[in-house]
Amino acid sequence: MWEEQIAASSKGSSLELLQLPQTAEKALQAHHLISEYRLTLDESILTEDQRMFLVWQKQYLNNCQRHGLFDKSAVPDKICSAIVSSEISLPALLLLVGFDQLSPGLKHLQQVAMDRGGDCLEVDLVSDEPMLLLVMPLSTKMMR
Repeated sequence: MWEEQIAASSKGSSLELLQLPQTAEKALQAHHLISEYRLTLDESILTEDQRMFLVWQKQYLNNCQRHGLFDKSAVPDKICSAIVSSEISLPALLLLVGFDQLSPGLKHLQQVAMDRGGDCLEVDLVSDEPMLLLVMPLSTKMMR
């Protein structure tokens, strides 16, 4: 999705990029960090490239919303909302596996679970990707 947006916004201009896949990957990484750490950027001090990134990010978020999608940076907040609204049950155990540092969203999820009597455990593993695991209680229907 990022490549399409970047290509469309820069096609035929002096901004047309030669390394589109790499630029899209870096833009996605930047988006995840900005989202996970709940940062806001002051447009008045940004460079032209940084302002262009904000345009791409806004288009990406609009496309996600239009199609009912969200990316991994939104997962902790979606789970928190679902627990608070009782759309899902509080897991018996929340395992946070392989994170070097917990983002504010993960810390909030951990707090929501603990505030409701849940148990949370951080586990350090050698892994390429951090994981968020929810251990849900088995219902009697599932055990049959």
